[in-house]
Amino acid sequence: MLLQKKFIPERLIETRERMQFTQTQLAHSLGLSRQAIAMYESGKMAPDPDRVSALSQTLRVPYRYFFKERPRLAQVGAAIFFRKQAGAAASARRAAGREVEWLIDIVSAVQKRIALPAVSIPSEEGQDIDEISNEWLEDKAIKLREAWGLGVGPIWNIAGLLETHGVILATTSVSSKIDAFSVYFNAPIGRPVLFLNSEASKARRRFTLLHELGHMIFHKHCTSEFLNNLDAAAKLERQADYFAGAFLMPKVSLRQVFKKPATVTLSELLRVKAQWGVSVQCLITRLFQLGDITVSRRTYLHKRISELGMNRRDPADDELELKPAEEPVLLRKALTIIALNERSQRSFEDEVALSWETITSLLSPDKPARVVVAGRPGAGLVHNFGSPLRRGGEERKS
Repeated sequence: MLLQKKFIPERLIETRERMQFTQTQLAHSLGLSRQAIAMYESGKMAPDPDRVSALSQTLRVPYRYFFKERPRLAQVGAAIFFRKQAGAAASARRAAGREVEWLIDIVSAVQKRIALPAVSIPSEEGQDIDEISNEWLEDKAIKLREAWGLGVGPIWNIAGLLETHGVILATTSVSSKIDAFSVYFNAPIGRPVLFLNSEASKARRRFTLLHELGHMIFHKHCTSEFLNNLDAAAKLERQADYFAGAFLMPKVSLRQVFKKPATVTLSELLRVKAQWGVSVQCLITRLFQLGDITVSRRTYLHKRISELGMNRRDPADDELELKPAEEPVLLRKALTIIALNERSQRSFEDEVALSWETITSLLSPDKPARVVVAGRPGAGLVHNFGSPLRRGGEERKS
């Protein structure tokens, strides 16, 4: 019985930080003192069953959550890369870290049941980051396009592309000032995970996905301690940005699209944005990086964007809405398969100690993956996307 199990203080800290509550705020919502919450979290005192129920309701986790041991993550030092705007609160970064932990639990449980695509992300972790040049990044971007059979034209459904190569995508809403965050775990799941802010524009999401891909390829070996050096962290961000631009808009293609880049106009940039799914600001930056426009031309174009109120949305965004959504699909499909059998779904919820609503909210807050068919046979099947169903590692014979 749960009442016979020991209350785990770390689980309270974990979910409080995920909800971005301070100890004082949580105490106030429960009619308790801050000292009481501090005692629970330090393990000096355990809450009684009624208090646990109140914590469960306030923090939106099942009662059993507070009694479920979690295996300690083997790769404690793995760095979380944040693609954020200025002003992102420390509480939001802590909440993001907790979301990573939850997703690791979910993916670990999924991989026991579903054979996900193998990871095929190249690694350049042996490269000294101080020796990485823009020319080198240009070369790596075009070689990866070649390796993945993408040619040099526009790429649509970048989210699907990354999922095909083994990346786990999820959504986050911890802060409007964080566009994305990612971490590469060699253990326990052996694959990278990437959280994307679903409120960002489609063009921004597409660039952000490739920015995080850059971190996975070039900065996988970096630790959290290394990122505490602000100069070093800024260098990694610039490298990831440059790689994203080079992969999204190859130099050879850009120079074919813009016949006279030195005098490029805003209307031309909007046309290319719709064709390539790249923001106007990114196009301007890319042209400047390649030496195709001057500082004065860049300044003029940015000024025109501001004057016309096109900093966040412009006419080309309407055309982009017709393109692929750039949101998580792979894990959502896996959970839909698990939820086809009610017993399988309940077993999954018990294993991760989270409700189905919480689990699916990490994929798309407004699209729950619950598809329960009570009594349907098939519990225990392991599915390999693109392959026959398997039971116990053997292919199921037709």
